[in-house]
Amino acid sequence: MAGVFNMNFKDFSGVQVGVLNYSRKLTGVQLGVVNITENSERGVPIGLLNIVKGGHYELEMTGGDVIYGNLNFKMGVERFYTIIKAGVSSFNDSPVYTAGLGFGGILKISEKHKISIDASTNSLVYNNNLPIHKNNILNKIDVNYRFEFLPNLSLLIGPSINIYVTGEVVNGNYGTLNVPYTLYSAVSSGNSTSIWIGANAGISYKF
Repeated sequence: MAGVFNMNFKDFSGVQVGVLNYSRKLTGVQLGVVNITENSERGVPIGLLNIVKGGHYELEMTGGDVIYGNLNFKMGVERFYTIIKAGVSSFNDSPVYTAGLGFGGILKISEKHKISIDASTNSLVYNNNLPIHKNNILNKIDVNYRFEFLPNLSLLIGPSINIYVTGEVVNGNYGTLNVPYTLYSAVSSGNSTSIWIGANAGISYKF
């Protein structure tokens, strides 16, 4: 089913593709900007906003090696959710703010032990100057072990693969992050690319 607005007030099996998708009960996939379903036990909504009755809604507060404070909101279902991100750091005694989008999923080991795998792209703003004409992007893959120590409250920790692409130059050097080290670095076409493995740790609350 394809269209700008797909409204299905009965059980739906297949693929819905549109700006807004609604299905009472979904068996299949929704692809859109906004996906809404009342039951998605056998379905996967994929979009910017995934509103699922009884779905996965989670707020994370984490810290990492280059983005010191992160706030991540996840929505969808455990096997696939979208992520809206915001963060803060500093470089050369000036603030660095981040905003990003991503997606991920959770692998269940047991009721209290899980693994989450998230991928995201984050735009960086250094010293309150928007990177309008230059790249300043941090791409991340985070793999976190999660332990639910209280109902709906989990501790998380794990490694992250970081790919930092920037055209910002500060004091003659590329970048507005305190990159700890690099496994790979190169400069091409006015952009610097750095790759390293870092770490994240934090706490999450599941609504």
